[in-house]
Amino acid sequence: MLGRALERFIVGKFTTLFPGTKATNNSGAVSGNGDVIAGPWQIECKGTHRVNIQIKADDWDKARRQAWRHKREPVIIHSARDNLTLATIDLETFLELLQRSPLLSAHDEESIPGARKGTQ
Repeated sequence: MLGRALERFIVGKFTTLFPGTKATNNSGAVSGNGDVIAGPWQIECKGTHRVNIQIKADDWDKARRQAWRHKREPVIIHSARDNLTLATIDLETFLELLQRSPLLSAHDEESIPGARKGTQ
């Protein structure tokens, strides 16, 4: 998926979690607001026909600056094919989400690689 089709797909996915989810006007490139706003997330959508998904450091820096300006967390959604859509978020944000997740408490810490204190 590319462009507006990807943005509409993402809006549809996030709307059940965040009913006020919306695509921004004129895309994030023009407005400086990212492509989709969903709750605390400011989402930049990147679609490509290539098999490999890459993120440029400049794209991440731009997404982060735009999101933080609006007190949101940045996420970049990548779509390489109709069956491959991935999200990139900051590692610290990911770890915070895991700490609040019922998945962590639903499993014995010993069964989760890296979950034990001091494991690197």
